[in-house]
Amino acid sequence: MTPGTPRVMMTGKGDGRMEPIHYVVRQVNGDYGMLRDQNGSEIMVAMALLPPGCDEGSRVVWENFEYALED
Repeated sequence: MTPGTPRVMMTGKGDGRMEPIHYVVRQVNGDYGMLRDQNGSEIMVAMALLPPGCDEGSRVVWENFEYALED
């Protein structure tokens, strides 16, 4: 899998929709952030793709092909 590309999780309903994936920003290394999902899988994502204000410990969700801070 290419770094920064989230796993695609289908709803299982046969409609082709993807479920949101929730991450915690575990570490920031310069221009890249290491994100961990609920299953413990990690991906590296360019900080430019993450929403402004993202830092270590931030919770983000990947949905509709973009990252957003969780409320």
